[in-house]
Amino acid sequence: MKLFVLLVICATSAFAENSEIDWSGVKPIEEYSWFWENKPASIRPTEELLNRRRARIVNGDIATPHQFPYQAGLLFNFAAGTALCGGALIHVRNVLTAAHCVDEASGGTVILGAHFIRELEPNQQRRTLTRDHIRLHPLWTPSLIQNDIAMLHLPTAVTLNSAVATILIPLNNNEQFANAAATVSGWGRFDDNIQASSDVLRFYRGTILAQANCALRFPGVIQASNICLSGLNNGGACSGDSGGPLSTSVNGVHTHIGVVSFGLALGCELLWPSVFARTSFYIDWINQNQIN
Repeated sequence: MKLFVLLVICATSAFAENSEIDWSGVKPIEEYSWFWENKPASIRPTEELLNRRRARIVNGDIATPHQFPYQAGLLFNFAAGTALCGGALIHVRNVLTAAHCVDEASGGTVILGAHFIRELEPNQQRRTLTRDHIRLHPLWTPSLIQNDIAMLHLPTAVTLNSAVATILIPLNNNEQFANAAATVSGWGRFDDNIQASSDVLRFYRGTILAQANCALRFPGVIQASNICLSGLNNGGACSGDSGGPLSTSVNGVHTHIGVVSFGLALGCELLWPSVFARTSFYIDWINQNQIN
């Protein structure tokens, strides 16, 4: 899964929690030209590139059902249409995602326990959200892609089971995870010749880059609040994976260490890193914005 430059997923109409969803109008937010108007010029794709590129999960694998039970699929409502993003369940009433996925959204739907996300599977639990359920980081800055993190408050708690589970967040803000093996997951696009996002959950395993090495790839853009996954082996997050979780094993336990934020505009197979909001940097904000 390799990320094009800010991947997003959000949607256009409010969906009932247990109703079928019309997926025909769902597409990554990055395909809307207006989305790029306030983003950094250094990562903004040209109009030609917007017209011809095909984002995809690169070098990823299909997950086994409920391999990542904390994975959330997000559909959020925008005036221009429906967009798909990812997220992670960190508490029975809290989902962590990217600010760019929900900024200016009027509401939407959170889907948990999904494998084939376009199907209404028995294990799925859905929650309908309004704008009041969205908490953007107060310092979210689209023009710099900084503080690209948001919290979703579910109106009712989900039921934890083998298909729906929470993921731990780091205990403190000192952990860097450089050179650690990490996994990013989502339903983003997976083939240059297939314009739809993946109907099945996929994942890619890579290595966390040292901060200085990532900064060399994105001069003037990478901050202490970012964490980067190596693009070696042509892998990483791609369109439709935005907001989804980057995880690693800490003492044998899945731990959330990043929120899919952005990547190289030119494509997903150029050996370039995927960039995430660093979870450990936002521990205090996350703890202050959770609800029970």
